[in-house]
Amino acid sequence: ADMMVTFFIVGGAVGFWAAAGSGEGRRLPMAVCWACLGLGFSAKGPAGLMPVLPFAAFLISEDGWRGLRKLRPLMGVAIVALISAPWALAFALQGEESYVKRVLLEDYLGPRLRPWDRFSELFFALGPIGVGFLPWTPFLPAAVRNGWWRAEDAEVRRKFRFLAFWVLAYVVVITLMPHKRDRYLLPVHPALALMVGWLWDRWAARPVAGALRVHGWVWGGLVAAMAVAVLLPIPVRPELAVLIPPTLLQKLLLVGLLLAAAVVAVVAARSERPLAMFAALCVPMVLVLVYETKVFVAAHNRMYDVKSFSRRLA
Repeated sequence: ADMMVTFFIVGGAVGFWAAAGSGEGRRLPMAVCWACLGLGFSAKGPAGLMPVLPFAAFLISEDGWRGLRKLRPLMGVAIVALISAPWALAFALQGEESYVKRVLLEDYLGPRLRPWDRFSELFFALGPIGVGFLPWTPFLPAAVRNGWWRAEDAEVRRKFRFLAFWVLAYVVVITLMPHKRDRYLLPVHPALALMVGWLWDRWAARPVAGALRVHGWVWGGLVAAMAVAVLLPIPVRPELAVLIPPTLLQKLLLVGLLLAAAVVAVVAARSERPLAMFAALCVPMVLVLVYETKVFVAAHNRMYDVKSFSRRLA
């Protein structure tokens, strides 16, 4: 459901930008936007409508409160109601459970009205974004700085402002919610990817020697820390522990691949070859992900033995 709603949110963002990003407020792309949000709502409830917040914030920042007219809210309510009505009516008409009690109160509102368990939840988003967006996390500050704060092109600043509203809306809302999951922040990753992709495209066209060298060394240091974390028995959360290979040989293989990537990235950065540096990050990380798929699935099945549990239950 989380991947599905993320897909619909990206589709909604594309429709919104085609309709309102150009300043014209076209009807058909906005209808596509609302249709995607309606499908997202059907997939995962109110989470599918979250993009309305960054869309509205962007329009207000552009044109004041009158900019909200570009959202065409009456058309949006009608489209979302039409798309979500079959599921809502089917649930409401069955006699076993109450729609208001089971869905609206217990599922939608209940988990979101509890207080925080601890103050550290204020920094919750750092994990899903800082760790979840690797290996591209170290390049985010440079992307935001060059695309938003220092951009000479006004249109580039507008696009980055929209992406920033997209990310910040999710970070703020998920941080305030007591019921948090890493996957709730999946919809911010496409926005972050657009930011970092723009930065690499800019570097490929006009290499910046100083920035490349700095980021090459930052990436190398980060990979060294990751290698240490793999080799040493550092206590980590169970969902991260299942990513660490179980045998020493597998750990050494993973560490060797990471360190080789770091060396190639640093050398490419010092040689002012951004595309080679980009490949030095991409190719090893793809190999790591392919390898981790085998490690992760086996370790996850050992730690969360759902198959055995289901057999005992049967």
